Amino acid sequence: MRKINYRLYFFELFFAVLVVFVHASFKSGDFYFDSLGRGTVIFFFILSSYFYNKTLAKSDYSYKKDTLFRCLRLLIISIVTFAIYCAIFIPINISKFGSYPTSFINFFNVYKPKTSFLWFTIALILCYLIFPFIYKIKWIHESKYMIIIPSVILINIYVFRLIAGIYDFGVFSDPHVTRNFIFTGLPCFLLGTYFYDHEKNIKNIPTLLFIILVVLLFISGSLEAYMHLHLHSKVNEFYLSSILLASICFIYSIKNPKFILGERLYSLFGKSGPLFLYLSHRLFMQLIYSYLNVTYVNYIVIPISIICPLIIALIYNFFRNRKQIG
Repeated sequence: MRKINYRLYFFELFFAVLVVFVHASFKSGDFYFDSLGRGTVIFFFILSSYFYNKTLAKSDYSYKKDTLFRCLRLLIISIVTFAIYCAIFIPINISKFGSYPTSFINFFNVYKPKTSFLWFTIALILCYLIFPFIYKIKWIHESKYMIIIPSVILINIYVFRLIAGIYDFGVFSDPHVTRNFIFTGLPCFLLGTYFYDHEKNIKNIPTLLFIILVVLLFISGSLEAYMHLHLHSKVNEFYLSSILLASICFIYSIKNPKFILGERLYSLFGKSGPLFLYLSHRLFMQLIYSYLNVTYVNYIVIPISIICPLIIALIYNFFRNRKQIG
């Protein structure tokens, strides 16, 4: 029977919930709420890398079976998600604007639904495809100082995004320049590799200290976002606090896998619960924003965008379990 790290599962759900705050539209205090979810992508890349390293370490590892098929499944999920969003929101946008798209560019600029969050799944696919070749470099696994490389890359990206948010560098100020597998995905994959290779040497974080650190990092993340606002920069892709928050949550989880709450949540929503939440939360957000225009809309959109995907995951997990029992 496969052993499940229920604490890691809990944090999968936890960070998937936090990403809702990144995509919500606040009239004031955007930077405070936005900063809450900026560790989500970092955490998921580290998590994916950790378990992918386990796959790559298998004696019977196959690039076709363990990598290409994995990427194909993820690509199909991304395409289906995009198709569902288009099927729902293109008619809504046509009705809203009272006309049809006049060109391909017009379609993408005006009528295409907001599916920018899918950049993560595409970046993850590319990381899966490339990382087996990086994995073969021995010193990456042997050196305890290897963690310096991804840390320096992520810090430099953070600084660049801060400066690029203040000054107009043309195409280089576009978030997509760094929001990709090269500058975010692969550095986080290297972090995941480090945690996998040096798991036995990484010291456990006492529970009280862990709780204190989590609270302090949420506060410092908001302060970093406030600093960006004060410097007239845009919100960053992630903050230094985001990197630390995702890392300590991951380290604490691999050192303390047993967690009753995580086990209960897993029994309710299943393995795919966080995925359903990540992929469908914005669907419900867009629906509510399309039809509800009141000052307190976020008091409605945030809980619904969390609860509805979890209900879908609950139903899916229920029928999946029944099928397996049958």
